[in-house]
Amino acid sequence: VPYHVLKGVEDSGGMVLGAFAGDEMVGFSFGFLGLHEGRLYLHSHMTGVKEGWKYRGVGMMLKLKQREESLKAGLDLIMWTFEPLRRLNTYFNLHKLGAIFRRYHRNYYGMMGDRLNYGLESDRVKAEWWIRSRRVELKLAGELRPPSIRELKELGGEVVLDERGEPARTTSELALVYLPQDISKIKEESLDEALRWRRALREVYEHHLSSGYIAIDVSEGYVVLWRAGLDRILEGEVPWR
Repeated sequence: VPYHVLKGVEDSGGMVLGAFAGDEMVGFSFGFLGLHEGRLYLHSHMTGVKEGWKYRGVGMMLKLKQREESLKAGLDLIMWTFEPLRRLNTYFNLHKLGAIFRRYHRNYYGMMGDRLNYGLESDRVKAEWWIRSRRVELKLAGELRPPSIRELKELGGEVVLDERGEPARTTSELALVYLPQDISKIKEESLDEALRWRRALREVYEHHLSSGYIAIDVSEGYVVLWRAGLDRILEGEVPWR
């Protein structure tokens, strides 16, 4: 991102953050103001951590600082898009931060040629991080941990995408969606297999999200979809308590 763009974003009510180890920048985040259903929010466009510093809490620190500064500015919502096939990103966004998603977008950015995205249409889901909600407070405090898949099944949960990548449908209030452990590795070994996973996940999410389900958490590699009202979810309700 050119420096002059970041300067314009920062001066116009957006947010540019850097994480430093001494004089070295090891992570960054930037976002700009958006309008969603009449509500002003922060669109978090990019967050990244330098190789060698990943999985050391830098990303979490950046997101917490983003939340802190957004709350100071009077905002209550931060949104961003992410690749729904990436398990670690989904786990971080839903399980650790307490974000949700309820919208699926086919080929959101068009075909992209970078290493992470080449060969696959850029399907995305849109994370909603309701930063003032009780849900997010409980999540950040570590108090909304999902049970095992076995327990979720005992509560009526049904698998709608299994470990073989076979899609299904359900009318249960709980739907469980398996994500491959490493879609990048799958794509390196077989682009056709990665495309098969893309189509299967797209089918499952488009059907269930349009039927009122909301993605609320991740347990043992499965995304937990719950057919419940947004207000209940933001109040911290979960189907296992």
